[in-house]
Amino acid sequence: MFFEERLPNLGGMHQAVRDAGEVTLLPSAPVPYSTVGTALDYRIRYYFAVTPPDEFSAADGALVFEASCRSEDSTANPAGASCFDGVAASLDELVNRIEPVGRRLGVADETALCRHCYVLALFEEWYRAAVGPDSPLLGPGPDADPEAFLLLADAGALEDLSACRGPSSIPNGRCWPGQAC
Repeated sequence: MFFEERLPNLGGMHQAVRDAGEVTLLPSAPVPYSTVGTALDYRIRYYFAVTPPDEFSAADGALVFEASCRSEDSTANPAGASCFDGVAASLDELVNRIEPVGRRLGVADETALCRHCYVLALFEEWYRAAVGPDSPLLGPGPDADPEAFLLLADAGALEDLSACRGPSSIPNGRCWPGQAC
């Protein structure tokens, strides 16, 4: 009764959801849910605003990651350039090209943005917790090029992230009032 009184015009949306059938977001392969959840958080942010990558916790995580690698191997990253710089530059270029704020992206652009968000999540893990030897970032190492990091997002994780972009048909073609999907 509460919803019917306060939101009386939801009938069309309810019918669209019923017509779409059962919705499942099950992964096609095992995925690290905490990483996917953090990546989804980054992806949702890009629906609303563009934030420079160096303002994310992921940038701080990259510093922790690099420091950890340098303490293990004194030859790692001798130039002092951050491995995150390349990922951030790639993300900036992508965001400037696809302009994700307030709109639904095509599949290729959505996948590319989700791939970057997944890598941001991996770096953020180093900021939030002591990750250790199981971190996927250790595969490429701190001197890797951005593409090596972007390839860390496996198909199952990307499928989960892309599935969260919403149903294929949204009533009135709008994500929220005044914004096209």
